[in-house]
Amino acid sequence: AAGDKTPEEIRRDFQKVKEAYECLSDPQQREIYDGLGSLGTKFINNPQAAMDPHTLLENLAKSSFCDRTKLFTVVLLLTLLVLMQPILICAKIDQDLKGVGILADSSWAAILTPLWFLDAVFLFLFTSAKVVGITIKF
Repeated sequence: AAGDKTPEEIRRDFQKVKEAYECLSDPQQREIYDGLGSLGTKFINNPQAAMDPHTLLENLAKSSFCDRTKLFTVVLLLTLLVLMQPILICAKIDQDLKGVGILADSSWAAILTPLWFLDAVFLFLFTSAKVVGITIKF
């Protein structure tokens, strides 16, 4: 019964009802909720708060081997793309100054292609988020 609840439990229940009402009364929030659920809605509205390490690790442990492999591959590729750029630039400058080496004869366009690729990916992600109506907060 309602009389058996402590004020803290009543406050918590009220907060849940309030969040549900706010989510369901806004058509955009409701669409996100229908597609991603309550955790997806929390992540879209406040990504930093939704990044609880314990929850992320728990979800990772519950995921299938195929999903973990996909995630590991994506993280590995992004890491390689991010780290490859400064290494290539430094190697190109070093070999240009010495006048010898594999990269000394290559063009700067070939060296900067991974950076342009990353820029294109981020531009696509930000514009598609804007089209969907998701606000990205930094």
